[in-house]
Amino acid sequence: LFLINTSVLRMLRLLRLTRVARIARLLRFLPEVMILVRAIGAATRSVILTVLLGLMIVYVFAIAFTQVAVDTPAGNTYFSSLPQAMFSLIFNGCFNNNLVEMARLSFQDDLVVSFLFAGFLLIAPLTVMNLLLGVLVEVVRVVATAEQEGRVVRNLKEELHYAKEAMGEDDST
Repeated sequence: LFLINTSVLRMLRLLRLTRVARIARLLRFLPEVMILVRAIGAATRSVILTVLLGLMIVYVFAIAFTQVAVDTPAGNTYFSSLPQAMFSLIFNGCFNNNLVEMARLSFQDDLVVSFLFAGFLLIAPLTVMNLLLGVLVEVVRVVATAEQEGRVVRNLKEELHYAKEAMGEDDST
């Protein structure tokens, strides 16, 4: 059994702590990174709800495709079961992985399957993803504005403190 001296472990913890302190000091000089980190925290709820909305849309369209595209080439390839339809709609429809082949098979089949696929492409990847992008941009704008106002207030307090010191007043008031 190999035993390590506890002082070595303490030194390693101290080294890790200094690394974290350096990152914190670096973030102070890059306020844009702090704005992005705070925006990610503020937008977490909206992002989760938007992803859930997208999954609900995929679920509804997957049910429709499994019912409508029975015994068609697209139905046999992509929509034979509900989990396979959801997988195909998410990865092929939303993430554009092999979207061309999926669209070709869907549009050569039935007119109902074609309109259903076109409706899915308009609703899920375009509308929901643009909604998500708009939410994120708005949250970053709000957080950046709040951060800028906070910096102005801090600078003003600091200047008032220096002016009070220059006038010879104490900080008790």
